[in-house]
Amino acid sequence: MHDTGMACLFHKLGRFALERSCVVERSGERKEEDWHREGHRRKPCLLAPRKKGCSLFRRPPCGGSATSGCALAAPFGVSSIMGLLRTFVVGNLFALGAYQLVDMLRPDDKGAESWLLFDGVCNLCDGFSHFVADHDALRRVKFGAQQTHMDILERIGAPTDLSTLVLVQGNAHYTHSAAALRTMALLDWPWAVLSVGIIVPSPIRDMVYRLVARHRYQIFGKAEECRVPSGDFRTRFIDYNPAAEAQPDPISGMAK
Repeated sequence: MHDTGMACLFHKLGRFALERSCVVERSGERKEEDWHREGHRRKPCLLAPRKKGCSLFRRPPCGGSATSGCALAAPFGVSSIMGLLRTFVVGNLFALGAYQLVDMLRPDDKGAESWLLFDGVCNLCDGFSHFVADHDALRRVKFGAQQTHMDILERIGAPTDLSTLVLVQGNAHYTHSAAALRTMALLDWPWAVLSVGIIVPSPIRDMVYRLVARHRYQIFGKAEECRVPSGDFRTRFIDYNPAAEAQPDPISGMAK
């Protein structure tokens, strides 16, 4: 008997809470009749009492009060379907545009190598090169420390003051934000989509790039000397020589 009484009490409390949540709040001088005249649709609370004519898909007749248990709700109708359709179309157009933009940022010669020259003692640059290597399954990008490839920088006319990344693609080279974003375009999906930042005007992009580059040592730190790559990452470097790797060690008689 006690359990039955408690069940009834909880049922009444739950019903009261749902009825209160279904009541339309009045604000200022706006009356309940205004909601009906403006054509807002309503749906009933499942546990609240409903007046005749109030259904899930029909608006109650004008003159119904807020105590009828009908709450303001948007119907799932033509407008909702059109909204979903617009979202679907816009999303697909954005994806198509991003794909086309990424493809434009990649070199025309799909077999051409891309050399990314970075500051070998900068922790930020080193982290970026590892990120690129980890998300470049096709191994499009090769790496090199600028400190050991100054001859390349001088030959192509790129800065030699370690102030910027340098991306070399065939006869063209890119610096600052363009180098970073064009490198991102070479990565696997979905990481390649980050290169759409190229649509930002270059003066703004390069201003932010130079600001970060100017303070990169203070924020991210630096190494005393260029790090020596190891493992598979070593094979991604410009000066990697697989033949030298297989030469036997004259002391131990084993390959290095």
